[in-house]
Formats: sequence, C-alpha cells, structure tokens
Amino acid sequence: MSGYEYLALALALWTVLGLIGLTISLVRREREKLLQGASTLVGVWLIYLGVLWVVSHRQPEQQVAMGQANC
Repeated sequence: MSGYEYLALALALWTVLGLIGLTISLVRREREKLLQGASTLVGVWLIYLGVLWVVSHRQPEQQVAMGQANC
C-alpha cells in the first residue's frame, strides 16, 4: 500500500470514530458538541475531496495504444 492509501484508510477510520462520537453526543443531547463535531467532519472531508480534485486534475492524461495490456 502506498502512502495515499494509508491516508485514505486513516481518514475512513477517523470518520468512523467521529460518527461514533456524534452518536454519543446525540444520545447525551449535547447540541454544541454535535454541531462542532459534524462541522469538523464535513470540513475535513471537503478539504480531502478538494485536494483530491486538484491533484487529479493536475495529472497529465495518459493515453494507451490499442492492443496494449492496459487498454
């Protein structure tokens, strides 16, 4: 696995832990913690997706000739 895959795995695990925390805040009726946690979760995902979008659009397009194994 590459570093990017570890980063995606860490983000997924962090999200699961965050959702567990949000559920606990919801059960305890802690509205401020719930809103803060949800906004943090959404903010981090938006940053991640934004970086992913920028990096993917800066990569040059790869063209594969017909008949090659990757085609």
